[in-house]
Amino acid sequence: MRRAFVLGGRSWIAYHLAKRFNVKDWQVLGSSSVPSDSSCLPDDMPLKLTCITKSTHLRDALEEFDPACVINLSAGIQESDYTNHGLCLEYCQKHDAHYVYTSSALALDGYKIESLVESLPAKSITPYGRFKTRCENLLESKANVRWLILRFSSIHGWSPWRHTRTEAFLDNLALGETVGVHKGVIQNRLSDSMLAEAIASLIEKSARGVAHIGAVDSSEEIDFLRRLAACYGYKEDQVKANGNRKVNLALISDLGKHPRGLLTEADTLREIALYPQLQKYRFELQGATKTEWGL
Repeated sequence: MRRAFVLGGRSWIAYHLAKRFNVKDWQVLGSSSVPSDSSCLPDDMPLKLTCITKSTHLRDALEEFDPACVINLSAGIQESDYTNHGLCLEYCQKHDAHYVYTSSALALDGYKIESLVESLPAKSITPYGRFKTRCENLLESKANVRWLILRFSSIHGWSPWRHTRTEAFLDNLALGETVGVHKGVIQNRLSDSMLAEAIASLIEKSARGVAHIGAVDSSEEIDFLRRLAACYGYKEDQVKANGNRKVNLALISDLGKHPRGLLTEADTLREIALYPQLQKYRFELQGATKTEWGL
């Protein structure tokens, strides 16, 4: 049985990725910065969790578990996160393990071009993107390590750990509130389970280099969220334009093509609309108070 260590085991993607790995007969250990209360874990928990609060704990956990693949899903931008990035890289270099680092489409937000292909070096103007650029640059300097950088746009779906952006959005709609969104933000989004499926496929193939993962088409954030609102029975005009931010985050994939083929954002919306954990947000299930809102 192969072993995978997931840094950021309580992250949004870790749950869905570990479920994919279970099917492929991987043993998965995830790290968490807080102790895990078993009563708060989902019944179908697909990975074990270990509490890591210091970098020395991470080094020890890696050596003890001896994974063939280390997947860094952590989203933090603190210096300690960069230190942990270096420790994962150090372990993989020493043991010839596969290192998979989740970067972001924001690592390319410094470009003013349409074709964001996988060969583009990271170039960012935002703090989060600059941190991802720094981490990517460290990997690029290590030619003797088997590394894979993953870039993707915003994702949508459900997590057992905390409210996702999708749930927060639907919460507001269900309360009859409007949601303000910048115009001009272009992305090509997948659901969290679609993303996890693509990542698992790349790891199974021991892919190396930079992989862009996303739908084959793209749209502005405001248009996508209006379509998502409509999927749950809400009026599209609950999503309002609130300023402008001209940025292209639509990634063009080659290495990161999805194993299911050419997925579109319509496929993403259909999958999100079917999430059983999100059905409570449907307009028709919200009760008679909708009449009071004039919806």
